[in-house]
Amino acid sequence: SYIYLYGNADLDAELQFIDAEYLSKYDKSDTEITIPLQKPFDALKEVTAAYPVAEDADTENQTFLTMNIVAGKNTDQSLVMALDILSDVLVNHESGPVRLALQEAGIGKDVSATVDDLKQNVFQIIVKNANLSDKDQFRRIVLNTLRTSAETGLNKKMIEGVINRKEFRLREGDDAQKGLTYNYRVLDGWFFANDPFLSLEYEKPLAEVKSALHTDYLEKVIKNYLIDNPHSLLLALEPRKGLENENQKNTEDKLAAFKESLDEQKTAALIEETQNLISYQKREDSPEALATIPLLNLSDISKEAAWFSVTESKITDVPLLYHQEFTNNVIYATLFFDAQVIPEELIPYAALLTELLGSMDTKNYTYGELDNELNIHTGGFNTSLTTYLKNRNDTNLLPKFIVSAKATNDKIDKLFELSEEILQHTKINDTERLRTVLTRHQSRVEARVKRDGWGYARTRQSSYCNNSGMFNELKGGLEYYWFITKLVNNFNAKADEIKQNLKTVSALLFSKENMVAGVTCNRQDLPGLNRELEKFISMLPAAKANKQKWSFKLRKKNEGILTASKVQYVVKGYDFKKLGYEYDGKLRVLSQILSRDYLQKQIRVLGGAYGGFTIISANGNILFGSYRDPNLSETLHNFDATPEFLKSFTADETTMTRFIIGTIARMDKPKTPSEKGRVAFRRYFE
Repeated sequence: SYIYLYGNADLDAELQFIDAEYLSKYDKSDTEITIPLQKPFDALKEVTAAYPVAEDADTENQTFLTMNIVAGKNTDQSLVMALDILSDVLVNHESGPVRLALQEAGIGKDVSATVDDLKQNVFQIIVKNANLSDKDQFRRIVLNTLRTSAETGLNKKMIEGVINRKEFRLREGDDAQKGLTYNYRVLDGWFFANDPFLSLEYEKPLAEVKSALHTDYLEKVIKNYLIDNPHSLLLALEPRKGLENENQKNTEDKLAAFKESLDEQKTAALIEETQNLISYQKREDSPEALATIPLLNLSDISKEAAWFSVTESKITDVPLLYHQEFTNNVIYATLFFDAQVIPEELIPYAALLTELLGSMDTKNYTYGELDNELNIHTGGFNTSLTTYLKNRNDTNLLPKFIVSAKATNDKIDKLFELSEEILQHTKINDTERLRTVLTRHQSRVEARVKRDGWGYARTRQSSYCNNSGMFNELKGGLEYYWFITKLVNNFNAKADEIKQNLKTVSALLFSKENMVAGVTCNRQDLPGLNRELEKFISMLPAAKANKQKWSFKLRKKNEGILTASKVQYVVKGYDFKKLGYEYDGKLRVLSQILSRDYLQKQIRVLGGAYGGFTIISANGNILFGSYRDPNLSETLHNFDATPEFLKSFTADETTMTRFIIGTIARMDKPKTPSEKGRVAFRRYFE
C-alpha cells in the first residue's frame, strides 16, 4: 500500500484509517513513515471465501483457486525479473509445466500467473472455472510440478524465447506515454529503496537472468522462493446464491440500528450535513477559482492536423501499403484479409479462428514449439477481426481479418515463415487440443463479460442501430459469448461441425487474391522486406475471392442483462445519420460539454456513479453511458433531459476555450511508430 500525506492537515486525522498495527509503530517525532514487512507465516494459510451470483446461476465450475507465494523484496530487480520470466515459463507459456499438469488433471478451464511487485513480491497462480473440491489437488499439483521443474530443469529453449520477448519489449519501448510509464516505474525503487532509477535500469537484471540459458539460475529461484515456502496463501473463492441478498440485509440492519441509536439532535445534524453536501455538489466554481487553473490559449494549438499516409505499390499483384517511419530496426507487418468472403452465419467462427491460430499444432511444430519459435524470432504475433467504414458510411462495411506481427529487420524472413506456417498448416483437426483452447477461450470471454459490463453494453446497444455495431456484436459481444459457450457445452456433439466451419473460413480467407499487405519500417529495410513478402505471397493459394452479401437484422431490443452486482452500466443511443443529420467536428466539442459538464455533474457528482459521458462518432453513433452506476431510472431520466440542458447552456469565452482544448487533447495524442502506421492504414481504407 502507498500512503500519501497532503497539506497541513492534522497528522493523526490523516493516519486514522491505517491499521492499528502500523499506527503503533509510528513515531511522531520521526517525519519518515515506513511500511514494515509482513511477518512470514509459520505455515501455508488456507482461506475459503464466497462471492455472490444470481439465484438462477449455474455454480458448477465457477470457483476461483489461487496459490499466492511471498517471494523476496521488490528492490531486488533481478529477482523481480526472474519471477516474471518464471510466471511465463511455468504457467503462461502454451507448454508451461504447471499449465499442462493442471490441464491433464482437468482442474479449471484457464490458468495464468502474475507477479505483484510492491514492497514484497507475490507470485500468484490463478485457476478459473474450477470447483472447491479441486482445491487440495490444485495445491499438490502446483507444488509437485514446481519441485519437479527445479530438480529436472526447465526447457532452455522456452526460457530463451520468454527472455527474448521480454528484452524485445524493453528495447523497443513501443509506448507513446513514455513519460507517464517511466514515472510509474520509478515509484517502486523510489518508495522502497530511495532510488528512483532502480526500477528503470534493466541491463543488469537482464544480464543476470540471461545466465539461466546455461545455468540453473531459475531453478534455484524456484527452490529458494517458491517450493515449500510457508509464507503463502491458498485461496478458494466459490460462488454462493443468495449472498448478495444477505449482504444487502446486513447493510440494511446495520443502517437501521444506527438510525435507531440517533437521538433527535443527531438526526437533525445528519440531515443538515447531507443537505450541505448536496448544496456543495451543485455549487458552481467561482470565476476566481477557475482563474487559478493554468489554461492554454487557442493560439497555442496548431491548426494543422498530423497526417499519416501510405505509399501504395504491388508485390506480385498484391497491394502493398507502406508507411515510412523510424522504427529503430523493427519491422511492423500487417496482413489484411477481406472478411466479407465468408458467409454471414460464419462470422463468429472467423472471430474464433483469431483465438486458435498460434495456439494449435501445425505441420512442422507442436503448439509448444511454435510458442518458442514466435518468442525467439518475433516481438509479437496476433490475429484479430475488425471493420472499417468507407467514407464513414455504415452501408460501406469493410471487414478485415488482420494478421499483425513484428520483428527486428534481421529476422523478417522467420516472421513470414512462421506466419505462413500458422495460416496454411494449422491442424484444426486435433480434436483434443481444439477442446482445450476453446474451453480456455470461453473462460476468458466469460471473465471479460463479468468485469466489462460497460464495453458489452455499448457493443450490444450499437448492434440495435447499425451494421458495424452488429458485426462487432457477432465477433465479440454477448452474441459471441453465447455462441462460444454453446460450442463448449455441446463440444462432443458439435466437434466435427466446428472443425469443418473453421476450415471453411480459413480456406476462404487466406488467399493471395484476398489480401492487402501493410508495413511500417525504415526505408532502408523495405527492399529486404519486399523479398521476404514476395516469398510469402508465392506460398499462398490462388483462389478467387467472392464477396458475400450480408444482411444484418437490426432491431431495438431495450434489454436488461442481470448480474449479481450493486452497480449498473446504463447505455442509451442511436444512429443520428438515420435521423437525417450529418457528422460535424463541432459534435466533438458537444460531446466534451455533455461529458465534462452536464453528465459529470448529474451522473457522477450527484448520482454517485463512477462516470457519465457521451460519445458521438463520425459513423453516426451517439451514445450516452454511465459507469458503475447505482441508479437506473434516474440515469435514463438525466439522459433524456439533455435537450433541456442544451437549451439553457451558456458559456463565456474562457469556458468554451476549456471545452475546445479538452476536445483537441483527446484527438492530439502522442503515437508510437506502430500506432502511426495503424492510423495510416485506417485512413487508407476509410
